[in-house]
Parts: sequence; structure tokens; C-alpha cells
Amino acid sequence: MKVLGMAFSVLLLFFQCSHAAITIYTDRNAWRSAAGGSQVFFVDFNTYTTDVAASAPLNVGPFTLTPNGSWETPLIDTPQGGFWNTSFDGTAGVTMRAAFDRSLSVNFQSSVGSFGFDLADSFGGGRPGSILTSAGDSYDFVAHTGGNGFIGLVSTVPITSVTFSSISNVRPLLDNFEANSASAVPEPSAASLLVLGAGVLAVIRRRKKD
Repeated sequence: MKVLGMAFSVLLLFFQCSHAAITIYTDRNAWRSAAGGSQVFFVDFNTYTTDVAASAPLNVGPFTLTPNGSWETPLIDTPQGGFWNTSFDGTAGVTMRAAFDRSLSVNFQSSVGSFGFDLADSFGGGRPGSILTSAGDSYDFVAHTGGNGFIGLVSTVPITSVTFSSISNVRPLLDNFEANSASAVPEPSAASLLVLGAGVLAVIRRRKKD
């Protein structure tokens, strides 16, 4: 029983240490430096010249955009369509007008270690939103007022998706999606802890036999 108890403690500590955590950056160059790895994709949505309705998932190649809830706005908003008449760089982007029952999932074709995007908002500020990763970590943000911004996430473990949701009526346009590959899996600290735990259990078994 004593051996099982120590084994359980080691495994519990391992799972606690291996849980993901994200670091947030508001500058793309700083985020790129911290992300490391190789670029998995960069999507600027510039090829879209007409709005795309938010009625079904949209596969753009390296990821799929899935609107959830009762959307009233296009998924892809273009200057030609001009639903919100807002843009980060004069080209198309992904709308994120979401009420309490709406969210937007970005599901990656392959896992990534970091994800970044630009956002523009010309419909007032103070509207909070949140980002939830597939690893279970979240980050709350506030939409910019009549300006542009950047948000970059660096995760300690690979992530396969992120979900944008609203705490209030958020209206930014998201653009220039970029992701880098995962840097190290598992985390060095978690791997070291697992090896240490295996060593402890081996010593315990040897002493028990003696």
C-alpha cells in the first residue's frame, strides 16, 4: 500500500506539472521570437473578395473555422461586402461578432505550439472576449476601440484548436492567422519528473525485496 501511495503521488505530481499553460504577447515580433519552432501556416484571407456566410464550417487548408450558435454576421467579411466596414489591413478577415450563445472554433489540421492573430475593432471598446485552447487554458481580452492590435499565444504543450467566445457583445475582425510548430513535447520538467518517479519506484521495489 505504501508503494502504491508513493506511486500515486508521483503520478499526480507529474500530471499537475504537465498541464498546459499559455503566455500571451501583444507584439508579433516578440511572439515570433518566443514561439520558436518552424512556421506551420500564415493565412491572411486576402483571396476572399465576397463575404462568406457563417452557416457551416469553412476549411481554409491548414485549419477549419467553425461558427457555433446563432450567427447573424458573415464568417468572412470583405471590404467589398463591408458588413462591419472594418479591416486590419484593407483586406478580408474573420468576423467575431458574438453574443452569449455564439463562439468561433479554429481547428488546426496539425497541432501547433503557438498561435497569433491581428484584430481590428471600430465599434467601441470595453467589450471583453475570451480564448480557450484545446489544452484547457484560457485568456480574456478586451477588443480595441477604433484601432488595431495583436494577440499571440505560446503554449507549453501542443494545441489542436482554439475557441473564441464572448463575455459581452464583441465585434472585432480577426486577420493574419499564424502558427508555429510545438517546440518540445513533453515539457523538459515533466519528462524529468517522470524519469525521477520511475527511479523512485525502482528503489522502493528493491528495498522491499531486501
